[in-house]
Amino acid sequence: MDNLSRCSLVLIFIIFEIVATGITTPVWSPQSAGFGRNIRHLPCLSRRTGETGVCMFAFSCAKANGTHLGTCIDRFYFGSCCKVALQNEGLAEPLDSNHIFEES
Repeated sequence: MDNLSRCSLVLIFIIFEIVATGITTPVWSPQSAGFGRNIRHLPCLSRRTGETGVCMFAFSCAKANGTHLGTCIDRFYFGSCCKVALQNEGLAEPLDSNHIFEES
């Protein structure tokens, strides 16, 4: 066999290995985990000002015309503690006590 034939065979073998490895490699889909790349809109508190906000991505805060109060964390995502003007609309007032009264 001449050198050109050997080089061609080696090249074909390398290409075959690359293609075979690419086909058999598992693909991880973050959406299959059930939650994807989302920050839960949890309440947060600014230590500097004492104001409350909602934890979200900074882009979402800007999109909602919110004010950045500080940083927050949800699982391993860092987000923006965001004060949105209408965030408390539709929510009940906080309770003074969670005591349950029983009537006989």
